[in-house]
Amino acid sequence: MKKIFAIIMAFSLLFVSLLNKESETPFRLFIKNWDYQSQIETKNGYTYTLKNGILTVKSLNKNKGVIWQSDREWYITAFALGDYNKNGFTDITFTLWKKYSFGKYVPFNQTNDPERKCHIWVYENTGISLYNVWCSSNLPRAVYSFTLNDEILTMQESEYDSFKLKEYKYYWDNWGFMPF
Repeated sequence: MKKIFAIIMAFSLLFVSLLNKESETPFRLFIKNWDYQSQIETKNGYTYTLKNGILTVKSLNKNKGVIWQSDREWYITAFALGDYNKNGFTDITFTLWKKYSFGKYVPFNQTNDPERKCHIWVYENTGISLYNVWCSSNLPRAVYSFTLNDEILTMQESEYDSFKLKEYKYYWDNWGFMPF
């Protein structure tokens, strides 16, 4: 029994060492260079909390509690609150890392990407539930930070294979953020 345990431990250590020697994926490079900050904001009777890559929306009404929580397969890095379409509901813009997959229905000119890439998504809190307003595909660059002022999204971005930050600005155009 001790020999079997020793063999299993040896293979486990070998596997972990191989993982550590794996080339830098875009997500690993991001995590290595990113300054993580948890985030909490309260607006219109809801608390928005980002901790360890999970975004949670909780009603301050004791009878409702948590009304939405991000998928555990995602890794959310930041969020901002606004009302882009001026309908009175809170819009939540967030950056996340996830694998991009069409599932089994892949368009002829696309492929499923097995690596995590950066996305920016907008959800709306209607007071009853959250729903997605706009969700980007894989972004061309990793987003390290962003600010949102007067419908202008300013992002610090870098190519996936480097850490050379550059500022990009976008505006909301009723169907997503568009570059200036």
